[in-house]
Amino acid sequence: MITGWTGCTAAAFAAGAWWRGNGAGGASGMGSVRRTVVAAAVEAGSRSVGGVGAKGTGVESGPALPGVKPVREMTKEEIGVRVEEIFAIDDPVEKMEAYTAFVKGLATNEQLEAAMGAFGKDFNPRERGREMSMLMTVWAQKDPEAALEYSTKMGDWRGGWAGSTAIATWAKTDPDKAVAWANAHPPENKDEGNYYLSSAIGSIAKTDLAAASRLALTMERSDARGRAMDTLLDQYTKQGGIDSARDFVTGLEDSTFKSGIISRLAARMADKDPKAAGAWAMSLPDSEAKPKVMTELIERWANNDPNEAGAWLNNFPKTPQTDEPRERFAYKVAEKDPEAAIAWAGTISDDKRRGETMYRLARDWSRREPDAAKGWLSKDNSLPQDMKQRLMERLAAPRG
Repeated sequence: MITGWTGCTAAAFAAGAWWRGNGAGGASGMGSVRRTVVAAAVEAGSRSVGGVGAKGTGVESGPALPGVKPVREMTKEEIGVRVEEIFAIDDPVEKMEAYTAFVKGLATNEQLEAAMGAFGKDFNPRERGREMSMLMTVWAQKDPEAALEYSTKMGDWRGGWAGSTAIATWAKTDPDKAVAWANAHPPENKDEGNYYLSSAIGSIAKTDLAAASRLALTMERSDARGRAMDTLLDQYTKQGGIDSARDFVTGLEDSTFKSGIISRLAARMADKDPKAAGAWAMSLPDSEAKPKVMTELIERWANNDPNEAGAWLNNFPKTPQTDEPRERFAYKVAEKDPEAAIAWAGTISDDKRRGETMYRLARDWSRREPDAAKGWLSKDNSLPQDMKQRLMERLAAPRG
């Protein structure tokens, strides 16, 4: 891998879309003016992509200079070497300038595939992820199906990254075909879900939220559906404010989708204004979604103000709908006030759930503070007698 250049050669490589062949005669004859080098680079790149690159650059592009090989004429081997050379440039601005001109000059699927192959399996996504996304964007603009087909053959996490970029790009110009392709390629892992479809939804949501929402509703429960939910909430909030997002989720018919997205919205609202989120949660009709909202809210609220969170939760009757929020709240306050946590667990309406939660809280307390837990156990409390006996035996056992 080439690690550096000097003088005019470095400036020329920084310009991007060109290759100096073996008979080019070095830097001689090219001139020392950077503007001339950049003009040649833009010309070399722009001819193969319909003029992209020359327009608006402020550079007069003219005939290619002697010895300058346009990117569109490079072999696959030369493409790979060129990628390595660009990535070796130290100056980040020059590197990006060179890379941008280079990818704009790529003309065929074979060249684009060679450029993708040059990244290697061991590249760091933090360092090269942007460059890979740029390359896949260009490829998808030229031939989205070829770009996606290549991504499916990559065989590792890079394929998912590349494929998501390609289909999101395609969905901007032809959403119907992009969605059809995504649905024709169902996920192998049901838990992960169809990330192709969630990526397409991300693009569509920017211009047609209603259509994106309808597509998200067709997805099965999965990580990809969760990402689509977050995308929808982002766009509803960005385009119409938090009220728009709230109206969308509350207007959905009861389903696992509604439960999932409404709990995500509750978490966002709780981070910004837990009191307002609490008032909204109390106004919701009793349904499958309400406990999810309360649970997300109480977890976020308890992190910042457990006293206010507990007072709010106390407004609700002890019913099966409030059992999960009460259990979560108990665990949230356990480290700071284990006795209060166990008391909160005692308000769970389901007998089995109440007993198991109280026992686990008391057991964890006995591990952290055995003397304090033993003193609490000796008192008259609501812990079932058999569980109290098990804990006392645990505390009495030799340690070591």
